Amino acid sequence: MNIIISKLVLPCDIKGVIHGFLYDKKGFNHQQCEKIKKAKEENEPMMWRIKLELWEWKRVDKNIGWLRKGGVYNVDGLDGPIGYEYAVFKEAYFAGLLFNKPPTPETVETRRAQGIVRMYQALVYIKQAQERLEQIATYGHTL
Repeated sequence: MNIIISKLVLPCDIKGVIHGFLYDKKGFNHQQCEKIKKAKEENEPMMWRIKLELWEWKRVDKNIGWLRKGGVYNVDGLDGPIGYEYAVFKEAYFAGLLFNKPPTPETVETRRAQGIVRMYQALVYIKQAQERLEQIATYGHTL
C-alpha cells in the first residue's frame, strides 16, 4: 500500500493522513493487527502457565536447574505432575494474582489450595535433598 500512496501526486501531509488511516502507530495494517490479536488469544493459556511456573519457582527459591528439569511438571505427587500446576493455579486464582482482580477474602478453598501447594513443595524439597545426597555420594560434595 505504501507504493500506491507514494505514486499519488499529493502533498506529503495528505499522504501522511492517508497513511495514518491505513496503519497503526507500530506500522501494522488492520489485517495484521487482527492476526496478532488472534495469536495472542490462542497463546494466552500457555503464557499463564509459564507465569505461574515462574511465580512458583521464585517463591520456592530453587535454582534455575529446577525449571530446566521440568519444574512443576517433573514432580509426581498427589495428582500426577499436572496436579502441582493446578494447585498453584488455584492458589493464585483465590489470592487474586490472576486476571488483574482484587484478592478475595480467605476461604476454605483458599486454605485447601495453599495446603496442597505446600504438600507439593515438600515433595520438591524431598526430591532436591535426594539429588544432593546422590551428588555427595558420587562426588563427595554438592555441585
